Amino acid sequence: MNKKGFTLAEILGVIVIIALLLLLLMPTIINKIAQNGDKAGEINDQLIFDAVDNYIEENIDTTKAGTYCIPIQDLVDDGKLVSPVIDVETGEDITDMTIAVTVDSDGNITHQIVEKDECNADSNIHKIDFIVNPDNNNWVHERHVIIKFPQMGSGYTYQYKIDNGNWQNAEEGNFELPVFTKISTLQARVTGASIITGSIDIINIDNELPVINSVTVEQNSKIKVNAIDNVSGIIGYYISENNVKPDPDASGWVTTNIKAGQAGNITISKSQGTYYIWVKDKAGNISAQNSEGGGTSITIQNRQVTATFIKGENIASIGSNSKTCTIEAGNNSCQITLPSITPNEGYILDGWYNGNTKVGNPNATYTLTNDVTLTSKVNADYASLTVSTTATSNTITAIANAEASSNIVKYEFSKDGGRTWEESDSNIYTFKNLTQGTTYQIYAKITTATGKTVEANREETTSSIIAPTFTQSGVYPITVKITFPEGCGTTYTCTYQKNNGEIKTVTTKEDNATFYLEDVDNKYNGSVLARVTDGTNEANNTHNLKIKLRAIDLSYNNDKTELPCEDAQCALDKLKEMLKN
Repeated sequence: MNKKGFTLAEILGVIVIIALLLLLLMPTIINKIAQNGDKAGEINDQLIFDAVDNYIEENIDTTKAGTYCIPIQDLVDDGKLVSPVIDVETGEDITDMTIAVTVDSDGNITHQIVEKDECNADSNIHKIDFIVNPDNNNWVHERHVIIKFPQMGSGYTYQYKIDNGNWQNAEEGNFELPVFTKISTLQARVTGASIITGSIDIINIDNELPVINSVTVEQNSKIKVNAIDNVSGIIGYYISENNVKPDPDASGWVTTNIKAGQAGNITISKSQGTYYIWVKDKAGNISAQNSEGGGTSITIQNRQVTATFIKGENIASIGSNSKTCTIEAGNNSCQITLPSITPNEGYILDGWYNGNTKVGNPNATYTLTNDVTLTSKVNADYASLTVSTTATSNTITAIANAEASSNIVKYEFSKDGGRTWEESDSNIYTFKNLTQGTTYQIYAKITTATGKTVEANREETTSSIIAPTFTQSGVYPITVKITFPEGCGTTYTCTYQKNNGEIKTVTTKEDNATFYLEDVDNKYNGSVLARVTDGTNEANNTHNLKIKLRAIDLSYNNDKTELPCEDAQCALDKLKEMLKN
């Protein structure tokens, strides 16, 4: 087996390549590490300096310029830092070092971490101070400012300037400036062998009056005030029926909030009357007085309007002759309810009209903007009626075919020409138990919602019941076929009775009555009585039969026997005897 390894040349080539790569990448890696180390150091230092600032604020008066030495151990003891305090750049414990805090004449603060013996405390550096009265915390009309210049001796000049104005000469010590009536920036300096400077912003001054741009009356007697204050903003309004300007601290001011430089609206609900309005800003400035020396005024005045109602033609009465409502200040209209209208009989309601324009029905809401006269109007009630009828032998059904502009509230019917009337729940009525074959004068009458009545009539005749008929056939037995009119079992009750015996009810048009010899009396007679009734009327008929016997051939065992009788009674007796045998 052959084994093959790397040659020396190959190994040297790999080493050279690795060296070149390290040579190219090393600066970048080193710079990144350095940048991260610098940033970590900056963060670490800032944490220490923040702890120092908190410590100074709680323990040291820095109103004077100078250098203050704060041991880091004091910060640990005060709980501002945790021991050990490590320098992240060097990894060393710096708890025994000191922070040198320097305050210059402008109040600027710088920090430096030094050894204890390298910090020289010096609080005698000269500084310019300012006394502001009242202080800058609250809004005021004006502020008084005193510059406290350090006493530097001869050879020094003391000056100040406001905003971008020129430098003005002052004097050493406490120098009082003119009253500040607007927000400003104040600068001061001392020049000579050295230069000391200082500055302060004089803020929250508003000496301008807020302005009421407009006051109007809106809907429902609401007052709308539009106002603006360009400096501090509006914080309250005051409304009164007395034209006396209120003090800024008086009771009665209502809180509001309108930002500085922005016009805003205030809405106030009031009843009728004249009112005076003021607004105030954060500095207590109150809006300007009017020409009479008072506040901005507004009058809320309601207006009454009346609707007069006239009764038109064919009207019995109306609910009211007039109605009045009040249009509240700021509104354009008010509402009333239109009165009722009672038409004369035969007329239907239309409504209330303003000229030729209908404005509403009774009890509807109507909007008034000014005085107005309205007229009531009705229309004639149109109604029409025809009557149709159908009849049986004992009934007549009448149908009222009607229409009306108003509702039909009553239907009535008569069978005797209108002498008597029957009321119906609908437009159909049936007269019952009438006499067959009789002519009746049928009337129909309707009554509309307006009280109007309309009648119509026609004649109608009840039908007659057809009497039964008979057909007799056969000798023994004798069959009598009874023919009834259509309707047995429905319209009619149909019966027949044989020889005054049992009554039989029939539900078909035809039926048979059979007579045997025993059904015939000694006079050779029999009878059938047939009846048809509708419950009120009846039709009947009687069929009588008589047996007439003459020579009769009887077939009996194929023999012909002749009855030896000369009369019917003999023949009948012989026939009965034969049948018994």
